[in-house]
Formats: sequence, structure tokens, C-alpha cells
Amino acid sequence: MEQTRLSEYVRLSEQVKLQHKKIENFNIVGTEAARIDKHKQDVRAEGAQSLEHFGRLFIPDFKRAESAPFHHVIGRDYLDNSIPRLCNVIPRGHCKTTKARAAILYKLYYNPIGRREFIAIVSETQEQSLDTIQYIADQIEDNTRLNHYFGDLKGRRPKKWTEKEFVTSLGDRLIGRGTTQKLRGRSQKGLRYTLFLMDDFESEFNTKTENRRDDVKKWFAGTVLPAMDECTEGGGRIWLQGTIVHYASVLQSVVDDSAKRIAEGEPLMWKVNFYRAELGEGRTLWEAVFPIAKLMEIKEVFKSLGQPWLYAQEYLNEARDPDSLKFKVDLLQDKKYKIVTRDGFNYVLMDKKAIPINTNIGVDLAYESGRQHDYQIIFPLSMDCDRNLYIGDYYREHSPLSEMPQKIVNVGKECNPRITNVEKVGAQGLIKDAVKAMNQQDRKSIRGATIGIRPPTGMTKEDKIEGGLCRYVNTGKVFYNSIKHSDLFDEMFHFPKSKHDDLLDGMWLALQKLNPPKSKPFDQRELQNLKTNKKKRRKISWITNQPM
Repeated sequence: MEQTRLSEYVRLSEQVKLQHKKIENFNIVGTEAARIDKHKQDVRAEGAQSLEHFGRLFIPDFKRAESAPFHHVIGRDYLDNSIPRLCNVIPRGHCKTTKARAAILYKLYYNPIGRREFIAIVSETQEQSLDTIQYIADQIEDNTRLNHYFGDLKGRRPKKWTEKEFVTSLGDRLIGRGTTQKLRGRSQKGLRYTLFLMDDFESEFNTKTENRRDDVKKWFAGTVLPAMDECTEGGGRIWLQGTIVHYASVLQSVVDDSAKRIAEGEPLMWKVNFYRAELGEGRTLWEAVFPIAKLMEIKEVFKSLGQPWLYAQEYLNEARDPDSLKFKVDLLQDKKYKIVTRDGFNYVLMDKKAIPINTNIGVDLAYESGRQHDYQIIFPLSMDCDRNLYIGDYYREHSPLSEMPQKIVNVGKECNPRITNVEKVGAQGLIKDAVKAMNQQDRKSIRGATIGIRPPTGMTKEDKIEGGLCRYVNTGKVFYNSIKHSDLFDEMFHFPKSKHDDLLDGMWLALQKLNPPKSKPFDQRELQNLKTNKKKRRKISWITNQPM
């Protein structure tokens, strides 16, 4: 009997232990599940802070390079629902498409419960837009981090999941289209387009002619804008982004309209973020990927291919039609040459030839020396017997006006000019007295500096520069060094819309009263044998008064 009770007790004890173990295991599982849920909530909250947080946590592409400050700006604007019309003008290769794709994923995963999206991805061709559709679909299907922290957005039986469009398990729909393709009449269960991503929808091909540009603009205004949702709270949004491929493109029109409205104090229709790869003074927009050395290398590659304007288009968002350029910069003669002085005469040494030249200096002065003002310019320019022009080593700095008389003299002693032309304006009068106070030798090196050149009356500066300089550049008669004279190249390329045109002013001044010499080019070796025609001064004995 006692043995039976003991056995029963043992059996019950084992059952109790087993039950306790199950309870303990249940509690442990429950605690672990709660901890995991809390962890997921924390990670999702971290990712919700900004597009950069979301991308760094969930999108592998974000980790390829350190983001630049402008990435944070456009990321903030993507997520700001109070901006209905956003225009991002960003240089080539600066990650604009990656950021936009991440912003769409952010919207799909963080949208409030009950809000559905109907998103159209529009690129130049439908095939290009389908790359973005496929990218987003792949992230939803295969990104383990997104699936772990947010759940499966595709679902087991998606309503539609093709290469051209798909619908998520929450009812969000994405489709891909090409520029000028039909968009009107499409809706997702009565929902009109909530977002248009217009990513590189303009190209050199669909903006090549005036008719094509008009077709794109009419399609954009008559098809895209009316298709946006205006009924739900907040309405639809549109993101334009790309590089400016033509000065009469949609992107350029938006940029110009915004600049005009800002100047006139009118309400803005678009939030515009306009960026260039170069920021000036050796700084760049994205130092981690495009330092200034790399950009200069890219620039030289475009020049070597005879397409220098493409660098300005792709990386500076300065679209210029080669046929509309005032200066045909591809006709500039990029040569290695040296300018020397022998016995009071100037020569260009190039291709084993000594080319006699006459040299003038043009001086364009600025009152102020701050970086926001014009440059002080001292521009040596030479001409040979065939009226070819040779650019000398010019001076271009933000220097105080008081220092300029001596700097002009220094350049004059190096260049041996026939005439120094200073524009006859207020600044020329300020240095006139300083030049007169110099010794005779210094004044002799800059003849004409106190006289001044008055600009032509009844003519704009643009007409003056175009009429005076283009005929030389556009006939291949200007020789320069592309490394030393890159600032002059840039002013010519962007003329008449360049930020500065001081070098062109200086070049025009130097050209005035510059005449060709009569002497022809000859072999450089003969230059060493040339003897001066000057008679040697006889020495007279002070004792006998006879020649020594």
C-alpha cells in the first residue's frame, strides 16, 4: 500500500514538473516574442526618422558611399507630403534614382493604415521605367530585412505582379510608363495617381527638335498633371528629377519659372533643388565619389572627344545646344607654346617655329575685391602676321584696386606690350594718378594705361564681345592652353549667360589697336643667331675726347 502511494506520488510529481516545465517554456517563448516585437518596433521607428535612416537600415545600395549633405535635403523633401510639386535637378551619377526608389519604398512601408498609393514611374522609355519597377518589386520580394521587420508586402497570392506593374498586399499599385505614353483614364479602384516619379524623362532624343520639345511639354501639361489625384487628403504629388538636357526643356522651364518668381516675390509653384557637381574653389557636391580631380578628368575626356559642352550638361546642368553657342569652343586651338622676348621683340615658340608677334594688354578693373564681385583682369594678347591670336598668362584675382597699378607694371615687364588698354571708367581714373607717379621705366612698360579705352556707345556688352571676338574664335584663329586658360574656356562656353565675363572683357580691350607684324615665322634655331640692329654706344675717353 505504501509502495503504491509512493509510486503515485512520484508519478504526480513528474507530471507537475512536466507542467511547470511547459509553463516555464511558455513564459520564455512569450518573453522572447515580446522582446522581438519590441526590437522590431524600435528598428522601424529608427528607420522612420528620415530617408537616410531608412536606406542605411534596409537598402543595400545606400551603403556603397557616404551620403552628401544634398542627399539629406532631397530625402527630406521626398517625405514631406506638404510639397505637391518637387523638382530635383541633379548631376549625372549623383544617386538621384537610388534615393527616389528608396523614397517610394518608404511610402509603401510607412504609409498610414488605410492609405493606398497609385504610383506611376515615368522615364524616357518604358523599358527604363520598368527597371525601377523591377527594382522595387525585387526589394519587396527578396529583401530579408524588409520582410523581417515589416512583413511580406507581396502576399501569397498577389492580385497582379508582372514586369510592368504590380499590386501589393495592402492594395498599393505601381506601373511603369514612357514619356508621351497614355496615362489618362487609369485608376486603381477609383483612386487616381497619387504620385508621379518623372525620372530622366527628357533626353537628347526627345528634346532634339522644337516639335519634339513641344510634344513633351504638351503631354506633360495635358496628360500628366490632369491625371493626378486631387480628391484624397493631401492630393497627388509629382517628383521631377534629372539633368537638364536642353535649355528649352521642361526641367529648365521649371527652374527658370521658379527663379523668376523668387526675384519678383511671387508664390512658388514648385519646390526646386538645383545642384551642380562643382561648387567652386575646388569643392564638389559629393566629395566621397566625385572629388575635383575626378571631375576634371571627366571634363578632359569630354574635351578629347570633341564634346566639351557635354560635361557642362551632365555635371553642371548647363545645357547648351552646340549649334547655338556664340563661341564655337571646339575650334579653339589647344597648343603648347611659349611667348618670349628677344631684343625688344616678342615671339611665339611653337612647333619648332619662331613666330613674330605684337602684344597688347587689356585691363578690366573692378571697384570691389570681394569674392562676390568681379575679378581684376590683366590680359596679354598677341597677334601674328596671319592675324592668329595667342592667349598669354593672364592675371585673374580678387585683388584690392590699390594694388593693381604695380601688378599691371609687373605683367607689362614680362610681356613687353606695345599698348596697355584700360577701360575708361571710374576705376581707371583711380589708378591714373598712381601710374603717373611711377618712374619713367615703369610707365614705359605700360604705355597707354593713363589714356584709357572708352567702350562703344549704343552697343550692349554682349554685342561688343560677340562682334569683337567671335570672328577669331569661330574661324580657328585663337590659340590657348586648355589647362592654364580653363577659366577663359568656361566664359566662352557659357556666354552670354556666364556668371563672369571679365576675361572676355579683358580680351576685347587687348584686341583694340592690336595690329599684325609684317615678319613671317621662321625656324627657332635662327632666333639664336639674330643680331640686334641697335648700334652700340661708343665710349669716349674723358682725357682725349676720342673713341676708345
